[in-house]
Amino acid sequence: EYDILQGQTKNRPVHVAHGQGVEAYIRKWLSEFLPKKYGVTSGYIIPDLYTNQYVLYHYDIIIYNQLDAPILWTEGNRDQSEQGEYRAIPAKYVVAVFEVKSRLTKSNISKAIEKLSQTNEFRDQLNKQYSCGFIFIDLKEKDINRKSIIKELWKAKDIYRCSGGMVLRYEGDDTCTGLISFHILNKNQKNNNV
Repeated sequence: EYDILQGQTKNRPVHVAHGQGVEAYIRKWLSEFLPKKYGVTSGYIIPDLYTNQYVLYHYDIIIYNQLDAPILWTEGNRDQSEQGEYRAIPAKYVVAVFEVKSRLTKSNISKAIEKLSQTNEFRDQLNKQYSCGFIFIDLKEKDINRKSIIKELWKAKDIYRCSGGMVLRYEGDDTCTGLISFHILNKNQKNNNV
């Protein structure tokens, strides 16, 4: 799906449609496999105490308890699927948030970390099952051993309940999928490798 959309937008001045298409595809896939209790959308997380000073950030994938959550408002989207409609969900019903990026790069990691870090501001209002993470579509061969990428990923450990993420495919082998997880060693363990 990603490759088809990327090919269709190759000659366009702005290249974001393939990313939006993949986000919609992942939301649709998740909604087919998650228990019906959970809804999948893109949109906004609304804390209990909302003020005009609070900035609303759009999240690519929000998984929420759709049986209990009121939808505070909706907005249209070019994505015509039900999962593509932007919804505003109260924070206490949100169980997971994912940021989707086309490629695993230092810049994309920084953008995703910045976005997911916003949930730290209202972490005490999120569902007790809450977790968040990243989904990267591609890892290019030239980026495989970049320490700057690993160091940037490590910054995500400071995001409330960030479980890591995944890379859907690797340029050197399309059948590979990678898992990103964080492990903090205790003081008695020594590891000189990053």
